[in-house]
Amino acid sequence: MKSENYFKKRPFVSSILILLAFVLISVSWVFAMVVGGFYYWNKEKIYEYLYNVGISIDYLVAAIFFNVRGHTVSAIVYKREYWKWVWLVNWLFRDSDHCRSSFEKEYRGEK
Repeated sequence: MKSENYFKKRPFVSSILILLAFVLISVSWVFAMVVGGFYYWNKEKIYEYLYNVGISIDYLVAAIFFNVRGHTVSAIVYKREYWKWVWLVNWLFRDSDHCRSSFEKEYRGEK
């Protein structure tokens, strides 16, 4: 409970910590991409590697911001009906049903 009160009283510190975590994740992701790119020369394996790294980062972001384990941000925002975020994620993926299909796959048991 003390940590909750600390972050409520000092939003600037929590914002800095979140920004620092994002920078560390970004640097780690770039490093993993470079190492993975050299490790896998086959084009199909590179795409599979990038997909796996992307999904892992998505799970990490969902765990950090939504306190949910084993689900992607796309499925979470659709389930919780954050429609502005649903619109943004769908726009980023250039697919008008991305969040809905992610929700159905993850919460209906297809994973």
